Amino acid sequence: LILHPVPSIAAVPHENNWWRKMLPRLLLFIFKRRNALLISSGLLILLSFIGISQMRINNFLLEDLKEGNELKQHFRFFETEFSGVRPFELALQKNTGSDSLPITIGELQQIEKIENYLHQEYGAGFLFSPLSIVKTVNRSLHGGDFSAYAIPSSNEELLEIYSLLEKMKSKNAFDRVVADQGKLIRISGKSADLGSFVYKEKDAAFHSFFKEQIDTTLFSYRITGTATLIDKNNGQVARGLVYGLLLSFLVIALIVGLMYKSLSMTIIALIPNIIPLLLVAGIMGILGVDLKVSTSMIFTISFGIAVDDTIHFISKLRLELAAGKSVFYAVKRTFLTTGRAIILTTIILSGGFLTLVFSDFLGTFYLGLLIALTLIFAVLADLFLLPVLVVYFYKRK
Repeated sequence: LILHPVPSIAAVPHENNWWRKMLPRLLLFIFKRRNALLISSGLLILLSFIGISQMRINNFLLEDLKEGNELKQHFRFFETEFSGVRPFELALQKNTGSDSLPITIGELQQIEKIENYLHQEYGAGFLFSPLSIVKTVNRSLHGGDFSAYAIPSSNEELLEIYSLLEKMKSKNAFDRVVADQGKLIRISGKSADLGSFVYKEKDAAFHSFFKEQIDTTLFSYRITGTATLIDKNNGQVARGLVYGLLLSFLVIALIVGLMYKSLSMTIIALIPNIIPLLLVAGIMGILGVDLKVSTSMIFTISFGIAVDDTIHFISKLRLELAAGKSVFYAVKRTFLTTGRAIILTTIILSGGFLTLVFSDFLGTFYLGLLIALTLIFAVLADLFLLPVLVVYFYKRK
């Protein structure tokens, strides 16, 4: 600033200032149609709740890549030509005591029923378990006859298989799927990346199948593995961000309450900031944009930025009221003096976030688009709804 030349002051005549003409006309339009604005806001909130009811917490392993991305196309090949890329892990815990065999024929038959369901109904493929190992060894003992790819018919044959596996212990994979002397059994495989929402339903259906078709005195189960942990983690993060947003509401309410010492003004200040979030959430629900880590951040970021305009407005309003002006006149003066700054700030911020829509990553794309949309809704709520709410519902002490 010291080295920069002193800028010349541009004297702009008041009568030629576009803002001085536009803002009074806009304020007049708002107060002439204040009832219509309140009704329209109520209808928009109602429509938003309809859209919100269609929202769901969901995530994919490759959710941030657009369909045209080369890496996504490679994964799609494995989705269509093979069983998929999503890892599947099922842990079976034996409820019975120790036996002379690590896994008995009856237990293998129960595992076979589970694997048949997983393959036919759940959509899991490339299943690897003690059952597949026993069947493979049994087939080898019968000269490679494919009809022998089955559970042995007698305990003697099964004992022979286990003895052979024990002799080949340094080379076999039996220990990868059996632990604790056969009490803990692992079934692993692959499945299509259909999203956590779909697999939540599949898990519920599997639970019903297991309870009705499997001998629960023999086994209990737990679906685990990397994919399940990712689903749980993303769900917890998304819900945590929502709780953080509620905490932000509380902090803003506390700030406004300390400024005005008025419950009505606290509620009035929150409404224009909640409505944009509801509108964007409704749009996400209608368009099928799922709630996940990348999209749940939109609400906390947008609220933190958008509430700045509201604080700017009510801070100026507080000064006007402290000067002894009436509520209506204070709102008028506040609107005319802060309106330009609020609009320009929103245009600049929205333009900055809209540059993110050119990203190849969907998470970044939605982040830029929806934050910009939220900021636009927020400035409209601050300009069109906040003055009406103050005039209607704020009672000066």
